[in-house]
Amino acid sequence: MGRNSIMEKQGDSHRCLHGIITSTLSITGLQAMVPRMCSSIQKHLQKNWQHNKEISLYRSTKMLTFTIVLECLFGIGIEPETLFGVFERVLEGVLSPPVNFPGSKFSREKKARTEIEKVLITEVRGKREEMEGGRDEEDGMLFSKLVAALIRDEITEDEVVDNVVLLVFAAHDTTSYAITMTFKMLATYPDCYSLLLKEHEDIARNKKPGEYLTLEDVKKMEYTWQVARETMRLCPPIFWFLQKSNN
Repeated sequence: MGRNSIMEKQGDSHRCLHGIITSTLSITGLQAMVPRMCSSIQKHLQKNWQHNKEISLYRSTKMLTFTIVLECLFGIGIEPETLFGVFERVLEGVLSPPVNFPGSKFSREKKARTEIEKVLITEVRGKREEMEGGRDEEDGMLFSKLVAALIRDEITEDEVVDNVVLLVFAAHDTTSYAITMTFKMLATYPDCYSLLLKEHEDIARNKKPGEYLTLEDVKKMEYTWQVARETMRLCPPIFWFLQKSNN
């Protein structure tokens, strides 16, 4: 995912990146993120689910989680459809043999990675120019925090790009798989679906029309979290991982 991602860092560099990323996922950050996620989900359902008799659930959830990562976590103003297919090509290459010849998945992955890098560098430099010129302030989004750290010379431009790429993959692909399998499990066990639906309806009764969920509402979804955790236990989103020893 890049030599300058947090996975490849140690010492002060790792601590710096870790601090930036975790600050976005603090209680304050999550409180601001939940309503934004509700808005993105609502728009996605209206556009892709409403009035459609059939949908491709896995592809739909992949697009949804990809959109949420870009809009709600990073706050990057790029149309998700513009980059979704490019990121998918990178993912295919990551899981394929590293054989670099024209037409291979690995070759397409390298080209797609270069394309993503060009787009993100443009976004980083544009954001930096706006922030340094006083036309844009740090808004609490992860992308803004990374660029702010870049302005302070705490991290490099390559570190911003590589960590955006890493977190987009880490956040959207596994999450979309978990959501899809949760739907499947709920369809298989209608009693569980009824309990989950009741929990959501109880929360919805206390909301005004058009009012988004809050972090406190999410915390009340105890049965929903049990369903999600049990689904991930039975159908793990990550089947394998690699470790590298520095010794």
